[in-house]
Amino acid sequence: MFSTLNKNQLEALVELSILSIGDAHAIEKTGALDSLGVPEDDAYPLVLAGSFLSNSLSAKESVVEVQSLVQKKFELTSASSSGVADFMGKIRDREIEIKGARDRESLANATLPSFEHFRFSVDVRVKFNNSALSTFAPVVIGNLRTDVEDRQLQFQLSKAQLLRCIDEMQQALREMEEAEQWMRSKQNSEA
Repeated sequence: MFSTLNKNQLEALVELSILSIGDAHAIEKTGALDSLGVPEDDAYPLVLAGSFLSNSLSAKESVVEVQSLVQKKFELTSASSSGVADFMGKIRDREIEIKGARDRESLANATLPSFEHFRFSVDVRVKFNNSALSTFAPVVIGNLRTDVEDRQLQFQLSKAQLLRCIDEMQQALREMEEAEQWMRSKQNSEA
């Protein structure tokens, strides 16, 4: 698949591989996969492969070594192998940026269990009175998963609780973006 990508698509794949550090699923929601210009069914697996390859490149391995390993492991054709080499070269060019993103992700996930994902479904609770339906209430059933094995939390939310949770998360996002902007301005002023 790498061999079919043009220069702009390879650049987009590098960007998406960097964006996916820490949360490969996040790029699905942003519409960023569209920047690859490939069929939707190919885009996500391509980014996962790109992320895998970018994470497999350490300071001790050369692009040629990783390319050779990938070619042997996945029995790639020479055209595919060449595409992988082109991609790995672009990753190597941005190695410092990638290392920084990995370091920030590692720091952010240190100490406490880290969020992996939510799963939600809507359930309807019904109450019967004398064998007749007397009332009902929709609830959200949630499952929160962390990076710790067997560390999940199941919970339920009313609509009011869900709306409050959404508001609180939106506020946390605004504060996080403000903190990122402040950190960038500090880094720029120190540079």
